[in-house]
Amino acid sequence: MRNISPLRYRWPFPAKFFFYLLTIATLLAPIPFVFFKPGVPDNVAGKLIEIKEVKTYPVNGKLYITSILVTNPDSPVFGAETIVNWATGPNVVLPREFDFPRLKNTWIPRRCGCSLPSSPSARRDCREREYQIGRAHV
Repeated sequence: MRNISPLRYRWPFPAKFFFYLLTIATLLAPIPFVFFKPGVPDNVAGKLIEIKEVKTYPVNGKLYITSILVTNPDSPVFGAETIVNWATGPNVVLPREFDFPRLKNTWIPRRCGCSLPSSPSARRDCREREYQIGRAHV
């Protein structure tokens, strides 16, 4: 069917180029996700698990164990890799904070030996001492 409108809109080259670069940048940008990839199941009944102290019966079934590969939360994960793993059947793509929650900003006294100071200036002084002690041990 022919287009009824006599006007024909064409994107200018700079707009096409901009969206092309935007698409490439999106696929190459690191994003905060982790991958779960299942390994090959291995039948461990009779091979790895042996019971010797009590009476057992012959194995008539299978007991599978499998490994699961989880990407390191600090490793960069790129957009294109995420799309491929999401589209692949057994792989799972989850946000990083889902499995590796961020630690709360808690103050932990370390080398300076001072207890938890209550005032902000005392905390700052203790952190400065920790920094100086840490620099001295390096």
